[in-house]
Amino acid sequence: MKILFVTDSSSDVPRELIEGKPVVVVPSKIIVSGKEYRDFHDLTHEKYWEILKTTPEVPTTAAASPGDYLDVYRKARDDGYTHICVTQISSTASATMNNALIARKMLEEEGVTDMTIEVIDTLNYTMTYGHTVLEGIEMADKGFSFDKIVERMRELCHKAEVVFSVFTLKYLRRTGRASGMAAFAGELLGIRPVMLGGRGEVKPVSKVRGDKNVVDGIVEYVKKRKNSAETYMSILYSDISKEVVAKLEYLLERNFGLKNLPKYKLGAAITSHTGPFAVGVVFYT
Repeated sequence: MKILFVTDSSSDVPRELIEGKPVVVVPSKIIVSGKEYRDFHDLTHEKYWEILKTTPEVPTTAAASPGDYLDVYRKARDDGYTHICVTQISSTASATMNNALIARKMLEEEGVTDMTIEVIDTLNYTMTYGHTVLEGIEMADKGFSFDKIVERMRELCHKAEVVFSVFTLKYLRRTGRASGMAAFAGELLGIRPVMLGGRGEVKPVSKVRGDKNVVDGIVEYVKKRKNSAETYMSILYSDISKEVVAKLEYLLERNFGLKNLPKYKLGAAITSHTGPFAVGVVFYT
């Protein structure tokens, strides 16, 4: 048994954590001012944050095509892989997962029947499912069966949530996730939404007033929401100050007893909507 893990660039899995591992990151495409980039491969997170801050238009994204996935599957077979576990951004947010399934069917129609491909609808976003890829790799290294690995990854994907907020409503207004009038009034009053992502949806769940209360609002909602014995947590952030990240880490440590929390940068899939000034926490319910 030789296992390959395939994920899309929206998972935000850091390059340094998968270097030399059996992982393929299939990029979505990002179009800015007529120029096309491959997420993860052509753009660092930092470069994309700068694009968001300097371009007046809203960048557009396109999911990887069935052909992109078919190429990955074919190469995996040529390289001797017998099993592939595919994890994608929520099917409610993108056609990516469906395209991975179409590619699997196309491979079967080519007569390839000696390779097992499991496609997981994570119903999730960014490192809420990116973390499960790292878990899967670790389990494979320990010799767990493919079925056990897939079972555990599905479980984690469907238990994971992210609570996050932004430090300006400008970008939510630009992408239509906040009406112009509401965003204008909210900006004047310093209102910052606290949002929950998971199980196929992103929705506002509370709000705070003033940037200085953003981190407290996130932590308070995590305290209300978390009810799982799973202890894992991580911090997600974009172009914000180190002091904000440090405060969030301190409050999570004080409230949940967790130290040395992993910290990951938010990529294009999330920051295209939130803008480059966002912070959040991944945890399990």
